[in-house]
Amino acid sequence: MDSAFLIENIRRICKQKGLKPTNACAESGAGKDFITKLAKGQVPSVAKVQMLADYFGITTSDLLGENKKPPMSNDDERFKALMANVDSQTFEAMLLLNQLDPENLERAKEYIRFETERQNAKKTGPAGQGDNADKK
Repeated sequence: MDSAFLIENIRRICKQKGLKPTNACAESGAGKDFITKLAKGQVPSVAKVQMLADYFGITTSDLLGENKKPPMSNDDERFKALMANVDSQTFEAMLLLNQLDPENLERAKEYIRFETERQNAKKTGPAGQGDNADKK
């Protein structure tokens, strides 16, 4: 495990979310001194890495940098291509979601899923007998 990369990744994620790294580590359960211990060469437990990943709403693989693709940033071409087709209301929603802590972000995602399912149910009608049903 690359401790320097993990520390940098924690700091980067915290900066994106507007959090202080020590507060994020403490609130996640990993411990306020988690970064200090990493910097001194202590190997973190799997449980603490998992707590921090859960707090950030990412996988441990993402947190540890085990995934092949690096996270997107504003100057990344993938990000620019993705954002090229986003309307202003969707962009505003993304900005608002980005400000939420992990627990409230999960609640917001659950609500969006609920509303999406409700909207789709209105389109198809009960038991799938909406616009696409055979008419008698």
